[in-house]
Amino acid sequence: MKTEAETEVLGRKADLLAELATLGETLVRGALVRTRRKCGRPGCECEKGVRHPFCYLSRAVEGRRNKIVYVRPVEEEAFEAGLAAYRRAWAVIEELSAINIDIVKRRV
Repeated sequence: MKTEAETEVLGRKADLLAELATLGETLVRGALVRTRRKCGRPGCECEKGVRHPFCYLSRAVEGRRNKIVYVRPVEEEAFEAGLAAYRRAWAVIEELSAINIDIVKRRV
């Protein structure tokens, strides 16, 4: 028979697994980088120093190499949501790991 604490831990684990399943569709790893740059079009305001806002997603691939992807202004909100979902997924995985360690230790 399970103790009240064990039942509570297993309930928390089930809640975390359910939450993790909902995060899976929107996960994006990386960071949004916002900067300003010149476009190079003749006669553009940026030739006078008023640079255009520019956003890109930067992420490490193969360990240390960064890959960047241009993010259009209409995509920024979706990418921000995906990045937040990724951070939350990692937090959930860390908590699940701690719970699973506790469960294995109790069984052995």
